Amino acid sequence: MSYRVRIRRFLNAVGYNAGAYVFAAVEDSSSYSSDEYGPFVDIDLTLADCDRVVRFHFDLHTKGARRNSLRKIDLMIDALEQFREALREEARVVEGRER
Repeated sequence: MSYRVRIRRFLNAVGYNAGAYVFAAVEDSSSYSSDEYGPFVDIDLTLADCDRVVRFHFDLHTKGARRNSLRKIDLMIDALEQFREALREEARVVEGRER
């Protein structure tokens, strides 16, 4: 089985050992015949932080499901980008109070 992407990363910096990680994998099914596998593809997005683990499902079985899965990841990325900017700004505010 080959993958278009397969990423395993610890999220915390060295010294912060809470076990947070991300695992993202999308199987490359381009060489499979439809008789052999059909629309079943191994897709996994897992986020973990300390003792909490969340797995996201991305279905590719139908045209509507594929459209919805792409919409889901696009919305997640948009939310994460906005969250990152807000977090950076709030970190600056908190840092300013520490001076």
